[in-house]
Parts: sequence; C-alpha cells; structure tokens
Amino acid sequence: MGVPVSTAVYTAGEYAIGSAVEADIDAIITEMNGSIDADNLAAGAVGTSAIANDAVDANKIKDGVVAETHMEYTSAGGVKMWRCGPNFIGSGEGGRVARVSKSVEWDGTSPDTVTFTYATDCIDGDPGFTAVPSFLGAPLVVSVHAATSQILTHRVTVSTNLLVTFEFTYTSGTDTVTIQFGVAGPV
Repeated sequence: MGVPVSTAVYTAGEYAIGSAVEADIDAIITEMNGSIDADNLAAGAVGTSAIANDAVDANKIKDGVVAETHMEYTSAGGVKMWRCGPNFIGSGEGGRVARVSKSVEWDGTSPDTVTFTYATDCIDGDPGFTAVPSFLGAPLVVSVHAATSQILTHRVTVSTNLLVTFEFTYTSGTDTVTIQFGVAGPV
C-alpha cells in the first residue's frame, strides 16, 4: 500500500510511489494556478518584460492609485489629467481647459459687444465643450496699441458651449486690443 499524500516522505535510495508523487505535483499546480501570493514572489520578480502588452486594463487598476506623480508630462503628448472640484459634471471624456484670445477694434463708443467663438478663438484649438464652460478669471486686455486701454466692466450677454458674448466698457477711444481669458468645461 502507498503512503498517504499528507505523510509522503522521500528518502534517498527508496522508490518513489506514483500516487504520492502525482499528488505532490497536483498540489504544486494548484498553488501555481490561482493561489500565488506575496509570500511566493520575490520583490521585483515580475518585471515589465514579463507582462504582455495590454495585459493590464482599467478594470485592474484600483480607483485613486494613479496620481499626478505617476504621470510624465511631455510637450508632444501632454498629460490627460486635470483636477476639478467635486461638483464638476463631466462626460466620459473628462474636461478641458482652454485659453481664449481675440484681437478686437474698440469703436470708440463704449460699451462694445464682442463674441468669442471657442472653435476659432481658442489658442490651443477647438476644445469641443459639451456643456457651457466655466470662466477661469475675468477677461483681460493683454495687448494694446495705446497703453491706456483697459476693460472697466464686462458683462456676459450670451454663453453656450460654443461661444460667449461680452459687453465691455473700456477706458480708451478707438484702439485695437487683444483680449484673453480662460475657460474649463466638459468634453
């Protein structure tokens, strides 16, 4: 009769009993197929070359574990992440920050109305907002021919996901000015 698997002992010079050897091999296979834990792996044992491309997907990354410190910024690719407040309502694509800039001619009779269209007046390209974006500060005169041109007041008369129209009062007469402001919204 064979030795029970739980008490199988291999002693030098004795014959191996097939059922005991097979049971031990089955136990090793069971351990390898789903039961490997940290005790079975040396630190750094699984390197990049051992993980197939696309093997780890978003479902296997715990929420909150990828932080800004884990991302590398490049001027060509940027970083596809930005932080927003807890009340931000985005879409599956997240949000986008854009800088709006437009040269306008004050006609000398303040107030003037100026429409900024996001598709054509955003310096970094069309942000493609899916809802009305939020303003990141007030519009500013950033380039002027006459150093005295300033925006005294601004009032939004129309605001959509495609454009915003301001009514400006300003300090100078006829002048060409460049106005800039930032917006952030869902895409």
